[in-house]
Amino acid sequence: MINQGLIIFAKSPELGRTKTRLIAALGEQGAMDAHCELVVATLHRISHIANVATQLWVTQDSRPAREWASEFGLPLSIQWGIDLGERMQNAIADSLAGGLRRIVLVGTDCPSIDDVYVQQALTELGRSDVVIGPAVDGGYGLIGMNERQPALFADVEWGSDRVLQQTLDACEQAGLTSTLLPEIWDVDRPADWQRYLAE
Repeated sequence: MINQGLIIFAKSPELGRTKTRLIAALGEQGAMDAHCELVVATLHRISHIANVATQLWVTQDSRPAREWASEFGLPLSIQWGIDLGERMQNAIADSLAGGLRRIVLVGTDCPSIDDVYVQQALTELGRSDVVIGPAVDGGYGLIGMNERQPALFADVEWGSDRVLQQTLDACEQAGLTSTLLPEIWDVDRPADWQRYLAE
């Protein structure tokens, strides 16, 4: 029986509201297309890891989201909650309630997250309560845990360079052990997109 899960968290594409920091360089359509390319690339890299129950969670029902789920054979769920933290917490809680015991959640804009990185996170969950893939911008692109940990998603300044530190502080205050994986980078600004194209 599979007891390990991977949640892939993706925004449903909306013209003018997707990858807004890329719009100045790429235009609204270009920024949305870049986002879709990043999502599909992520699904190619990590959607079929052996012995891992993988799910796609999107911000809203849309034709692209249904096409992604269909193409990669993934169950599709809709995120819910008042902010990013609550949406992540709800998705993790839902997966744990379904019988999974180790859960890793990733975003779709970190090109260095691959199957090896996800497997490393799942392995570390055998030794730690929480595992995090820290991003160079002060946030994280991966978080994993064995049990619901609502405190890790409360009172976090999402989108700031304080996300990682605030999460680590919450781990310490809750008495949880945590492991940091190697640092990763995400595609957020035009320079990041150029790096992605170059690599």
